[in-house]
Amino acid sequence: MKKKNACTVLLSLSAAWSLTAQTSNTGIITVEENTIISTMADFTNSPQGVLINDGEAYIYRDFKNDGVVSHSDQSEGLTRFEGGQAQVIGGSMESEFRNILFYNPSPAPSFLLEGDIRVNGVSEFNQGIIDNRNFGGSFLFSDNATHADTWNGSFVDGKDDKEGPESFLFPVGGGNLFRYCTISAPQESNSKFEAIYHLENSNDVKNHTDKDESIEFIDNQEYWVINKLQGNLNVILTLSWSQSTTPASIYTAGPEELIIVGYDETANKWINLGGVADPNNQTVSTPVELTAYGYFTLARAFKKWDDCVEIYNVITPLTKDGINDYFQIECLENYPDNSVEIFNRWGVKVFKTKGYGIDGNVFEGYSEGRTTVGGSGLLPTGTYFYILNYNAKHGTEVTAHKKIGYLYLNAE
Repeated sequence: MKKKNACTVLLSLSAAWSLTAQTSNTGIITVEENTIISTMADFTNSPQGVLINDGEAYIYRDFKNDGVVSHSDQSEGLTRFEGGQAQVIGGSMESEFRNILFYNPSPAPSFLLEGDIRVNGVSEFNQGIIDNRNFGGSFLFSDNATHADTWNGSFVDGKDDKEGPESFLFPVGGGNLFRYCTISAPQESNSKFEAIYHLENSNDVKNHTDKDESIEFIDNQEYWVINKLQGNLNVILTLSWSQSTTPASIYTAGPEELIIVGYDETANKWINLGGVADPNNQTVSTPVELTAYGYFTLARAFKKWDDCVEIYNVITPLTKDGINDYFQIECLENYPDNSVEIFNRWGVKVFKTKGYGIDGNVFEGYSEGRTTVGGSGLLPTGTYFYILNYNAKHGTEVTAHKKIGYLYLNAE
């Protein structure tokens, strides 16, 4: 291992140490690989200043960038914000870091993010909450950027942005609690999504009485706002739940009742987006890609009444042995006013019909669209998601019911 060189005063062609315990850079500072620099005073990068960090930089006090802060293309430079009192990260210009580490054990918020920062590598959330909710800065993860060690003691309290085609877990939270959400891979290089968590009742901004009939109770403790800022493709959304914030009536719901809801600005009501629950990771995901963005939270759907509808979620169309030859929904003939939609894991619709089960109208594993194997139209082996809607008459009253889940297609 190469020995690193260390210095405690920033050096450059024209760096100045002010009499007010502040380090001010008015020239060019290049921190080369295997070199460590640190500043014990507040650091200001002036409008004429350039800081290129390809080594390791320790920032122990406030950081202000009005010039250029960046790194070389192939650099593994690390900027470490480590302090014993609240640190302001600000300035009028975006600061671009390869890798960044936050460590500050002072009472939250430890980092007051007033400026804009971009991470191109890894952001390590070690200790200390980064607050841009109250201080107006922005935190952006670029293409291929990620984060590590996020927990209740270190996350972004406010808005978080992500560019690029990869799936991403947003390191957001509030109220000293890490309450993340995740998007699937948009698979589009110019995609940009934004997320923020609110430990507040969404009824205060979007009335909970305005909702689908299938929704029994909407989370009145928390919500997320997710927006698509750039790109044409959509994503599957995953929300986390926590016994510290989520009402027990929601996280104890059965797998068919635990759902995600989103507020539809056109219909002016909360919409049941369905849910695929993962109790082990305490998450629930939309079964298909979103078509609109804005307010989202967890909810509990009305428990399905005890009917005869039973769904068999395995299809083996090539065996032709009379067992699981098609997507079988038992007893659906009693509810002919129905519709079935089936999507692949990327949210692409591969089958849609009304009056499912009538006169042989069933899904046998063949696509109505793309993503087929060869020219046969048979879809590839894998997991798919279904949405079943059907109307049932109880006396003179007609009620709408929805079932959402997954099915497994074995095409081999």
